[in-house]
Amino acid sequence: MRLARCASNLSRLSKFTDIAPNVLQAISNGKPVVALETTILSHGLPHPVNLQTGRKLEAIARDSGVTPATIAVINGRLKIGLNDEQIRFICESPGLKKISRADFSLALVLKWSGGTTVAATLIGCKVAGIPIFATGGLGGVHRNVADSMDISADLDELARSPVAVVCSGVKSILDVEKTLEYLETKGVTVLTYASQYFPTFFTNSSGIPSPNTIQTTEELSEVIRCMRNSGLESGLLVANPIPDQLAADGDLIEKAIRMAIRESEHDRVSGKDFTPFVLRRVNEITGSKSMRANLALVENNVRLACQLAKEATGSGSAGGRRPLVIGSSNVDIIIKPEGKLNSASGVGEVTMSFGGVGRNIAQGLHLLNSEPRFISAVGDDQLGSAMLSANQFDSSLVSTHPGSQSCVYAVTLTPDGNSVQFGVGNMTTCSHITPETIRSHTCQIEEASVVICDTNLPQPTIREICQLCHKCHKPLIIDPTDYVKSAILAPILLDFPGTTTFVTPNLKELFIMNSSVRGEEPDLSHIDDIDRMSTDESLHFIRENSDELLELVGCALISQGEHGMVAAFRSELLHTYRTQSGYVNQNSPLQYIHFSAEQTERIKSVSGAGDSFVAGFSHAFFSRNLSFDESVRLGLSCAFLSLSTTEPVNPDIK
Repeated sequence: MRLARCASNLSRLSKFTDIAPNVLQAISNGKPVVALETTILSHGLPHPVNLQTGRKLEAIARDSGVTPATIAVINGRLKIGLNDEQIRFICESPGLKKISRADFSLALVLKWSGGTTVAATLIGCKVAGIPIFATGGLGGVHRNVADSMDISADLDELARSPVAVVCSGVKSILDVEKTLEYLETKGVTVLTYASQYFPTFFTNSSGIPSPNTIQTTEELSEVIRCMRNSGLESGLLVANPIPDQLAADGDLIEKAIRMAIRESEHDRVSGKDFTPFVLRRVNEITGSKSMRANLALVENNVRLACQLAKEATGSGSAGGRRPLVIGSSNVDIIIKPEGKLNSASGVGEVTMSFGGVGRNIAQGLHLLNSEPRFISAVGDDQLGSAMLSANQFDSSLVSTHPGSQSCVYAVTLTPDGNSVQFGVGNMTTCSHITPETIRSHTCQIEEASVVICDTNLPQPTIREICQLCHKCHKPLIIDPTDYVKSAILAPILLDFPGTTTFVTPNLKELFIMNSSVRGEEPDLSHIDDIDRMSTDESLHFIRENSDELLELVGCALISQGEHGMVAAFRSELLHTYRTQSGYVNQNSPLQYIHFSAEQTERIKSVSGAGDSFVAGFSHAFFSRNLSFDESVRLGLSCAFLSLSTTEPVNPDIK
């Protein structure tokens, strides 16, 4: 999945980022995810305690029903979600770097490997859209700041990251009061869980009153949701005091800290080396009592973070995240002539049903039990009322517009029903779905598992959807609808590269989109010949007409009609899709994976097949957590079923 890269420099890190498939799937589906940093493993704990700790923290998350996303840099790649081999690498490899914000460019260019600090882990959270991060303690203002000007990069990074950091306050080797003052100045909300005093890492109270106290996880999770929805782009510090029975002796720790700081001054230890040096010496001076407290508090913080992540996402409840479809509602009139049409009246089948690309997708998702939300517009007329009454899914976000006619689309098929000859539609009511409409539903976008839209919407509206999906880190699927309307996507994709996760064109739409992205005027003189291509010809055509588009979207799911489907994406995303297809070419910069379609001679209508595919694929990939290959095949099965009925979506797909 291509991550949002839009205009911000930070989001361009996505091309240097690998997200583990299980983490990506959890994020996409709105399931709880907790990020974990790795300097505690690479620099904070001795071996084998570090390896045992890394594994245990992930196990605590999994046992809580939460996906852990341990973050590190390995060979110049930002890794979000590590497997056991990678965790072992971080714990056992000599010469690893301690990587913070200032080190990213060097790390990526020079192929460094290392543990990520709190600051660097926050960057990973922002790139991936992970809202909660658990660690031991936050960096802060050093005790001798007047002389050293040493202020941890963690504080500034938290000030510009909409992430909740669960920790045991700031490390007690720092100046707690100055750190709290600095956080307030930077606009970071500081909360202490169930205590009126701010904790200091090894001990549960610094004696300094906390700026704010929250007594329940329900209130904390509500604050986290509000932070994410507010758009303020600043973070939240959740200070979680270590339990009394696990805390170290405060006087003993304080004496050890003062001794370790004096030694650091004598040995001229500063910068990144200061904190690991002091913590190591405190552990040695206290006879490992500080390390035992350190491990206990980190585990305690992960447990709290997991609880908050579950409550903030509504995990396991009926009010969990749902797909959000934004698009057209209209009456479909399908004409299937018995023979070749001429200027005289013809004989054939004429059927009328409620459709529209967006509505069809929502209907399919409903039949598959994904319970979508649907944003659309209808006229204040009998057709609009009838459509709303017929909708079996949540239509509370569909607006009715007095004086407007509900959209009507008439399409004439070929006599065999295999393809469309031409279509005529009045889609003006879609113009009522404006950018302001989309902004008024920001909360629904924030809460969605995936956002799906069609190109019957006005171009400024699609642009607003892209912008909000980028901001909210939401996967986005765009259905181009038809080859004429697909041209409006080019400037949006160019302005928001990487924001669109999936695009679902047919061959004609692919040709128009790729030509428009290249800045070329597409040659339409042979456009109808595209539908008559063989499987091999269409595969060659796809390779020739997708390179520029694939730089801007995560994956193109390209319909070949009766020949099946091609999934096209950049090779750097193979780790994301984990396709089991034998068509993978490891030496190519682009991958083209062909999925064959079931064959039938009993085609009643091809209208709605593409919409049914989108519904089936979205349901499988984002609601059921099926693999990429399984999701494509389920989508193709839904499309196949739609061919046997005049309804846009076959009720039997359920």
